[in-house]
Amino acid sequence: MAFTVNGCGTSICPARGFTRLNGATNSNHDSVVCFVMLYLPLIPLQAMHTHSWNGTQCMVVPIRWSADLVLRAFARRWLFALLAAAAMLAFAGVCTLGEVDKHAPVGMLVTSAILLAVALGLLRLLGNSDRRHRAIRSLIGPHKLGTSDPATWAPEVLKHLPPSMELFGTPTDSSAVPALLEKQQYANAMYAARLTAAREDAAGGEALTEKVLADPGARALLERLPAPGFWARFN
Repeated sequence: MAFTVNGCGTSICPARGFTRLNGATNSNHDSVVCFVMLYLPLIPLQAMHTHSWNGTQCMVVPIRWSADLVLRAFARRWLFALLAAAAMLAFAGVCTLGEVDKHAPVGMLVTSAILLAVALGLLRLLGNSDRRHRAIRSLIGPHKLGTSDPATWAPEVLKHLPPSMELFGTPTDSSAVPALLEKQQYANAMYAARLTAAREDAAGGEALTEKVLADPGARALLERLPAPGFWARFN
């Protein structure tokens, strides 16, 4: 597991798919274990879904690498560092107000405000672009592998899954989706759609995912879920 000393070492950097279901105090999410300095990620080492957090300990599920995953992990950690830098600059500006050089503190405060706006704006953009990931996980609900998305599972996880006939009673994962939607079994329908993307047809699985998300019953179910808190909107 990740281990740091004075901010240097390895660290779990949260990336996407933040879900907090059934009263959980910590969110499950896809993450990247990175080599860090001052807690800032420099080298990605391992892709995983983290769940069942207990303090700093958690269960992990191997997931596939993607540029999106690494970019989100790096961006979130560096943007929060930018927020910290903006706060320190603002503090320095306030502390130097009233000194002989009046331009320096004003410049610090203006720069701080710009950095703050940029960091918060980009974090909000990351949060908005994560809504589809959260919706997929929320529809499937918690399972033995946390709230991970089957379409992201590594090959060593997928190879242990039963065949479609055993899971859904259909010859393929994709053929199970329409019947499950008709029965309003949205969790199973989304699960089948994501398995389609993982082990049958990536493009077809994504199209089926959109079909499930567009279903009026599924949309109504997602709307009944609790709204995220203030900081969760930036996740």
